[in-house]
Amino acid sequence: MLQAGIHQSIDSKGQVSYYAWWEWYVPNGDDKAFPYIDEQKIGNFLVSPGDKISCSVAYVHNKTAGQVALANYTSGQYFSHIAPPPTGATFNASSIEWIMEAPSINGVVSVLPNFTPVNFFQAFGWTAGEKAVGDPQNGDYVNIVTASGQRPTSVSLGSLSVSIDFIG
Repeated sequence: MLQAGIHQSIDSKGQVSYYAWWEWYVPNGDDKAFPYIDEQKIGNFLVSPGDKISCSVAYVHNKTAGQVALANYTSGQYFSHIAPPPTGATFNASSIEWIMEAPSINGVVSVLPNFTPVNFFQAFGWTAGEKAVGDPQNGDYVNIVTASGQRPTSVSLGSLSVSIDFIG
């Protein structure tokens, strides 16, 4: 599964950094079956809190490669990259996701930090036959649940939109 997004991190001195990334993710976690391509930082595409970002992931070249395209409407920057899938991987176009994830530190999922609302607009997908599908309001959603059973987020699905709020 080809993925792309925006990453935020805070170092031990409290310095916050942001960057765009892409990766080939192995959904079943079987990184021995397919060579996983870990998160690739996009160094020439700057992002800051509050930026309006467009992200597109598509299969191209007769479904022999994937394309990631990012646009920062706030700064006017644009990035596009075409990458072949890992050896042995196939395209099945079986899911579409808009995600706000809790960060992992040394392979352990950490506590979700308080964050400003994350809003995805014009959120949709395409079938293999190039028909628009995947309106989030007709889909399912999953909230993060802590080990103690707390739900720190609230998810709202609308027509072509997904909003994720931190509720504590």
